[in-house]
Amino acid sequence: MSSPTSGGHGRHQADPALPYQETSEQHYTTAAFATFTVETADLHLLILRGPCPRCGAEIEIPVIDTMLSGSRAALPFGAAPVPAESRTEPVLCTSAADHPGRPEGAVGCGAYWMAAIPLVDPD
Repeated sequence: MSSPTSGGHGRHQADPALPYQETSEQHYTTAAFATFTVETADLHLLILRGPCPRCGAEIEIPVIDTMLSGSRAALPFGAAPVPAESRTEPVLCTSAADHPGRPEGAVGCGAYWMAAIPLVDPD
């Protein structure tokens, strides 16, 4: 099986030969925790950004921020242990690569996982 390759500037490219398969494995969560960042796009919008742990595509997931107790900074998921105060969000691959066998209207490679978004107190 091919592994994801890094392109220029540390960005990942999807493995287009990887067939579409709706699947979730614990190591997807672990890999995303180590590589994704959480960025505040505006007052109520967060962006989760990083490589899909299955196909390697660089993906961006918008998350509506409805919790206003605390703020979030642009932190790598793995930069520090997840604080006790966090929220989890379901994430699925949104790769634009044409993965063989992908149903019409579907996106990504089929991988999905839960992401923990740490709450960071403002200083």
